[in-house]
Amino acid sequence: DDTRHHGFTYNDVTFDQFSLHLFAGLCAVDTQKNVERIFKTLNEHGQRCARMGAYKPRSSPYSFQGHGKHCLPWVFELAGKYGIRVIAMEITHDSHIEEIRSALELSGHATGVMLQIGTRNTQNFELLKAAGRQNELPILIKRGFGITLDESLNAAEYLASEGNHKIIFCLRGMKTHLGDPHRNFVDFSHVPVVRRL
Repeated sequence: DDTRHHGFTYNDVTFDQFSLHLFAGLCAVDTQKNVERIFKTLNEHGQRCARMGAYKPRSSPYSFQGHGKHCLPWVFELAGKYGIRVIAMEITHDSHIEEIRSALELSGHATGVMLQIGTRNTQNFELLKAAGRQNELPILIKRGFGITLDESLNAAEYLASEGNHKIIFCLRGMKTHLGDPHRNFVDFSHVPVVRRL
């Protein structure tokens, strides 16, 4: 039934099959100057969403992984200053949820955060359950890059079964060497399949 409406509104931004939001920003938060430059530019172009990697898992342990909880206060303050309503922020441990919630509260809820479950954590079931148990923050879950579509959808079910139904499913792409030098292959044929399921 294509007439069913799925979606939710969070911090005055509606997410559903009829809306399109750009989440531009820093893969890993480095400096206040760069964060402010991005938020200012997004604001000038009428954008209300961004991404900010405070906790950024990397394939190499030597790559910069963000500043963690220490950057949250000024990231949220700058987001509020420039009217950014929702920041997608990846989490890799359940302790990050409380760190984000505490920093949001201390900022006076200057912005909102959508918890992001990255492709590497799609089958981190304890993290999924912890994220699903809280209902305050919506969740963006990325398709697992090395697992089946069914397994990826079951990861989203972990979130929903714990009580959080504000979920966005991101296709992200599968790990492949077929398309080198491109890192990930996105199978767009999954879009109608996911919608039907």
